[in-house]
Amino acid sequence: MITQPNVIGSRVIYDSGEKTIVEFGAYYTAACTAANTVVVNPKALSYANSQQYCGVTVDKIQYHSSMRGVAALQWEGSTNTTFFIAGLGSGTMPLGVTNNTTGPTGNIKVQIINAAQNDSFSVTLTLLKAEGFGNAMSWFGDGRP
Repeated sequence: MITQPNVIGSRVIYDSGEKTIVEFGAYYTAACTAANTVVVNPKALSYANSQQYCGVTVDKIQYHSSMRGVAALQWEGSTNTTFFIAGLGSGTMPLGVTNNTTGPTGNIKVQIINAAQNDSFSVTLTLLKAEGFGNAMSWFGDGRP
């Protein structure tokens, strides 16, 4: 769990030419409603071509939340599009969600709504690289990652 008060922290756990695993979360020391915070910037991932759109697909979400409010995951675009809401509880969800927002940037944001003091959440996203990424070198030499 990331323990910085009222700040969403994120880190990349795994990043290959085909897949990325990102973990993020927060602990709230006071009630909070936070504006959209970027938790995944595909152009910052390995093999990204930063000169073009880099798109990912959300393959799986694992989450744990003690939130009385919610943490909403959104595709960033001209108008952000919510694709997952984490409220109280935990679970694993295989999704296969592609970015369907208008004017997409590729970024994934989280918006916090009505978090209370001592609320917390953590989310692990498994992302598949869909477009805008170069091919990774294969150690096996036969195309396997």
